[in-house]
Amino acid sequence: MFMDVVVLTVLIGVALWGLHMGLTQRLLAALVVGTAPAHLRGTAFGLFNLASGATLLAASVVAGALWSAVGPEATFVAGATFALLATAGLAIRARERGRQNGRARPCEPLGGFYRVMGRGVRRPLIRSASAGPCRA
Repeated sequence: MFMDVVVLTVLIGVALWGLHMGLTQRLLAALVVGTAPAHLRGTAFGLFNLASGATLLAASVVAGALWSAVGPEATFVAGATFALLATAGLAIRARERGRQNGRARPCEPLGGFYRVMGRGVRRPLIRSASAGPCRA
């Protein structure tokens, strides 16, 4: 009975991890494709995966050190703190960009990532459904 619960828990964890990877990796790949010139896309994907791997390795080392030295609570508190800091950084950046432009433009993309459509038309990679094309 105990093994059945363990196996079921592992399978649910694997399914949730797969869902997470399916939802996030496609978006990140679209950002790389949309920002890198066509002749440098392989290099861009290589650098992106290198940076992602190095960051994941560093995060795992820090999490393991926190878990061993302080305990599991510290690991989760640190993760929540980093998430809040990242959210605050994005909010500050969005506010500053709005001030620089004088007002927020509805076609301004999140993070400044554009896909060039030709003839000076740029479409944000991440935008609201109501936003139209922006002229360069």
